[in-house]
Amino acid sequence: MPTLNRTAFYKKLFIVAAVGLVLAVAVQSTFNMKYWMFGQTPFEYSFRLATTYSLNSAFATLERLSRSALAAVGFTHTDATASSNAPAQAIPVLTYHRIVNDGNDTSNVTVALFRDQMRKLKDAGWNTVTLKEFESYMRGERSLPEKSFLLTFDDGAKESFYPVDPILQSLGYNAVIFVIVQSSNTPKSTYYLSPQELTQMLRTGRWEIGSHSYDGHHPYLTNTGDNGIFFADKLWLTDQNRLETDQEFTDRVRADLTRAKSELNSTYGGPIDTFAFPLGNETGIAGAGNFPEGAAITTEVAKSIYKFGFLQGDYQEYTPNFPVASTSEQSMIAK
Repeated sequence: MPTLNRTAFYKKLFIVAAVGLVLAVAVQSTFNMKYWMFGQTPFEYSFRLATTYSLNSAFATLERLSRSALAAVGFTHTDATASSNAPAQAIPVLTYHRIVNDGNDTSNVTVALFRDQMRKLKDAGWNTVTLKEFESYMRGERSLPEKSFLLTFDDGAKESFYPVDPILQSLGYNAVIFVIVQSSNTPKSTYYLSPQELTQMLRTGRWEIGSHSYDGHHPYLTNTGDNGIFFADKLWLTDQNRLETDQEFTDRVRADLTRAKSELNSTYGGPIDTFAFPLGNETGIAGAGNFPEGAAITTEVAKSIYKFGFLQGDYQEYTPNFPVASTSEQSMIAK
């Protein structure tokens, strides 16, 4: 091979190798970034989430700017005109689960409806509070403005964060998400937020985390052959062909709640001091199918582990939360 051709060949080889190296680094960096942000969420689903989140953020920013511009020229009122300086007599806690695009999903609120609800609250002068502010208020250590509320989401689903966060950002709101620890660790889940996603969520400064159990949310087998409630029913011990004893029930509940708190604290820096009861009203009010004492035992165990427990009252019934002097009374909050 002539010297000139050999030089050209090696130059081309070097260029190809350099391009290949750059592409390899870019691909590896992309996957590293994807894992850092989304954990084991499948790549194509992560891309869809990122795209949707970016579009929603852009839409929320444009909406906020347009509303501010209209308010500046007097076409709409700002939240300041509707706010009140009076101290709150009670603080409501609003609870959501997933925020969905499917209008046929009757169990969850749509993105459009949630956006409208939050916007109307903001226009009427309502603002969110943090868990720390809520705790201080409930202990009588501080006052809060009259139109204050705590915004919460149960289960730790992806659809509790990605459609919601741009709306919170545009309105200056914050929220709390109650996480099922074991579910958040589900590999390649397209339903639950991964630990990496929860970490990114906390970095926004708009979100806080609470416990929704370690693994006490899904149904468990009881002696009737039916599925029971983890925090209210005695479970069937298949290998021993019997129901749990009272003590085994109590120990199981305590182990779940303690492990949830410990792992959330170690993973996200804590302190995680709040617990939202799964199946809130069945656990806290209706009791269980085979162990009527179960719900009350769970409540007492939760009080010994968490500062606050959030219980759901009867469906469609609003229950305000007043500051109280008793620590035992403070530990059970309606939502």
